Amino acid sequence: MKREIFIGFLMLAVAGADAHAQGFFDDGDMLYYACRERKDDPFAQGACLGTVSGALDMMRALGYDCKVKGVTRAQAKDAVVKYLEDHPEKRAGPAVLSIIEAMQAALDCKAPA
Repeated sequence: MKREIFIGFLMLAVAGADAHAQGFFDDGDMLYYACRERKDDPFAQGACLGTVSGALDMMRALGYDCKVKGVTRAQAKDAVVKYLEDHPEKRAGPAVLSIIEAMQAALDCKAPA
């Protein structure tokens, strides 16, 4: 069990190396892995939900108009996972950009003017 946890953390660290080199903490691969593949890991799920909800909060604070009434963190996470499944080419880029694009599609978010 400890070996699997170590390998999981190692994969997360390696997956995020490129995005981190570009000035971002996480890339889409790391986010996808944490959200989808580590469902039984409370730390990974907390990181996933925190990253997605934090990005959505940031979008709204910057003036994005999103239809968020009644939307839960889990639903926002599900929208991001679906977006990353449908657009695997986006996983190499910064996680936050994938989250923005997913929220624009799922919650009809409009960028500030």
